[in-house]
Amino acid sequence: MEMKSEERQVFISHASEDKNELEAFIQPLNYLPLHPYIAINKQQVGWLPGTIQEELDSSKVIIPYLTKNSEDNRWVNQEIGYAMAQETNVIPVFESSDALSGLISNVEGVPIDRENPHETTFGIISRLREIFAPLPDVVSDWYLEIRCVECGEFNIFPINRTQQELRRLHREENLINRTCSHCRTYYQFDPRSLHLLSTEDRE
Repeated sequence: MEMKSEERQVFISHASEDKNELEAFIQPLNYLPLHPYIAINKQQVGWLPGTIQEELDSSKVIIPYLTKNSEDNRWVNQEIGYAMAQETNVIPVFESSDALSGLISNVEGVPIDRENPHETTFGIISRLREIFAPLPDVVSDWYLEIRCVECGEFNIFPINRTQQELRRLHREENLINRTCSHCRTYYQFDPRSLHLLSTEDRE
């Protein structure tokens, strides 16, 4: 049975200074059968705020965004520690390999590539697919849910390809093309990152 998106919650941990840059990498997660939760760490005294702890408890994956800004960020460090104690899957997205130390020293991460952001997003999605659909041939439940920019109706665009096939599409300079079933608006997505590249009203 297909998981509901709430059962695929992904906790995003970051320093507030990195929020805008981070969102550029993870924006496609909002369209996938996932439930991303971006932590907002307010200055509070004591251990993790109750809401943050509840969201971590509900998450199957935590993605800490590790940069110079988050090296000494107590919230990011506490969120990682709490997640590891709960045996939650961790996908570190890191600026420097030096960030992969302590509890996550042996955890496979995804390097931040600011010159090629689609590659970083591809790495994040690849790791998520390993966790949520561990069998290589299980691709039927992977899709993009897009609200049409023209008519406002929702569309389910199946992505019936493995990560390796999506990589090949990119190498062959092909895009993923989909059409709104309600108004025929045409969409193009990058096959690696699934970022929306363009729309066109064909009516």
